Amino acid sequence: APLFTSAPPPATGMVGTTYNHTCTASGTTPITFTVSTGSLPPPLTLSTGGVISGTPGTTGTFSGTITASNGTAPAATQDFSIVIGPALVPEIAVEQPAGTDLIDGSASLDLGSINVGSASSDFTFTVRNFGTGVLSGLGIGKSAVSFAPGGAGTRTAVIHLASNDADENPFDIELTGTGLAPVIAVEQPVGSSLTNGSASINFGSIDIGSASGAFTFTVRNLGTTDLSGLLVSKNGTNSGDFTVANPGTTNLTPGTSTTFTVTFTPGAAGTRTAAIHLASNDPNNNPFNINLTGTCVAPEPPVVATGSPVAVSPTGATLVGVVNPQGLPTQVYFVYGPTTLYSSSTPLQGLTAGSGFQDVLAPITGLLANATYHCKLIAVSAAGTTQGEDVSFVATDSSDTGTGHPTAKPGVTTGAYADVTTSSAKLLGSVIPNGGTTMVRFEYGTTTAYGQVTGLQSVGNDKVVAEVSQLAQGLQSGTDYHYRLSATNSLGTTVGEDAVFHTLFLPPTVVTGNANALSTTTVRISGSVRARNATAAVTIEYGTNPANLTNSKTAAPASISGDATTQVSAELTNLAQGTTYYYQVRAETANPGGIGLGGIRSFDVGLLSGLLHQFPSMAGVGQRRQRPDHRRSGDRILPGARLCRTGE
Repeated sequence: APLFTSAPPPATGMVGTTYNHTCTASGTTPITFTVSTGSLPPPLTLSTGGVISGTPGTTGTFSGTITASNGTAPAATQDFSIVIGPALVPEIAVEQPAGTDLIDGSASLDLGSINVGSASSDFTFTVRNFGTGVLSGLGIGKSAVSFAPGGAGTRTAVIHLASNDADENPFDIELTGTGLAPVIAVEQPVGSSLTNGSASINFGSIDIGSASGAFTFTVRNLGTTDLSGLLVSKNGTNSGDFTVANPGTTNLTPGTSTTFTVTFTPGAAGTRTAAIHLASNDPNNNPFNINLTGTCVAPEPPVVATGSPVAVSPTGATLVGVVNPQGLPTQVYFVYGPTTLYSSSTPLQGLTAGSGFQDVLAPITGLLANATYHCKLIAVSAAGTTQGEDVSFVATDSSDTGTGHPTAKPGVTTGAYADVTTSSAKLLGSVIPNGGTTMVRFEYGTTTAYGQVTGLQSVGNDKVVAEVSQLAQGLQSGTDYHYRLSATNSLGTTVGEDAVFHTLFLPPTVVTGNANALSTTTVRISGSVRARNATAAVTIEYGTNPANLTNSKTAAPASISGDATTQVSAELTNLAQGTTYYYQVRAETANPGGIGLGGIRSFDVGLLSGLLHQFPSMAGVGQRRQRPDHRRSGDRILPGARLCRTGE
């Protein structure tokens, strides 16, 4: 018979804690173990081999009997009584600083304000276990917490403290801190913020040898710490064309500003580019990059006009002219002689690099009395050489009291216009030079802003009226144009009153269409007209002589306007059979010469209309004749009829 050799199962256990016990007995094997009375704490089980295992889930006292049997009586028995107590539970608590409890999920710790690029000291958190069970699995991934802001402003994060605490895993703590840093802002002009890297400043068009005004850039510190190390550098293809004056200070406290300037002085014609780089301790915008661009206007040669000499005598004269240096230093002189080969010249004179007209006078002597002389003014600058017109004079006593200098600005009258076409017009006017060599031109355009000019023309330096006639070209057809005459001498410019002319419309586009018979004496003529933005009267011209279409019929519609192609037609009546008629579509605008003609075509009304003719019957002798069908349907000829000419 079996006999227990193991002690009874342990008398105590705990919910949630593994319970294990092995029952043993002596005797012939195999020995089978069962719970014969009572029950084990659920969900513990007893295997037939005697192993009690499981994790208790319920508190209480559980009693009973375990029986060991091997088929030999009597079976062995062992009583048990197991008391299961409540589970041991860990309870986490976190303090920061020590002694100040934090609340999971709502805890927030302000790490203060730290300069960007620096770090705070470590913040220590104290973790305690106020429960009955072991607190395990602690971890936050870092051994200490410190704040090293990567940028300016409020910075936030959350740390999660893992453990085996059933209801606070993880324990969450929000972290906040403020990053202190300078924040650079650049404006040009003041109030207009630039964007680092994409900002581009255009200095416009500047004549070579000239300089733009200084462009002022405003630098502000919008941050919370000092903005320091301010320094502007430059590079790029044409960096030498841009002059930088650095900021007046290298350090800005929060909320303050300073300025620096850049000036554009182009060294050659065309587009000029460079970039400036503003260094500072801004952690996100160092350097602050700005692109620069400007256009250098190529210099133009001087503008020159030769005037009529003054103070003319049998032996001498004062040669007169006017020059616009076009912004460059300019050398001027006259050439003169008895022919246009010239043979003498006056000494060089230097003109200042202005952009207005300057009088040039040069006295000459040694002339032959009553001889004819030619002269012209020549001006030379870095942009080229310009020669004035040839002017001839006779070395004789003159009653002219002019000095070569004007007594006033020119007097100007805008005149009429002439020879207007679809693309050009002759503009007329008159000018009184008032004693100074005067240049004239017309301004013109579709508004009073004009925008286009004719070439400069000299009208001399008389004190009487000089008539002006110049051609405006490249105009749009059917368009109103404003124009006015402008005249300039060394005392300034005078403009005439505004006037208006209208260019001719282009002739209408016309197509002569088909002729369709309506009866034996009536034909409908068709065609199409495109008025090309004018208003055109439309007629059909016709007759028996293609060289002289003597008849005319108003078309429908009689008037066409706009630019769309419109179908037109007219009915010609009382036409004669057996006669060939010629016709064309004609469209005429109100402008002289505004006539569009379609091609000349022809028709014979008899051939178009067709006369009905009865065919002879083919019935046999003694048979009744069948009456042929003479009916027509519209312009169709039905069976039993054929086309024929009059008299056929």
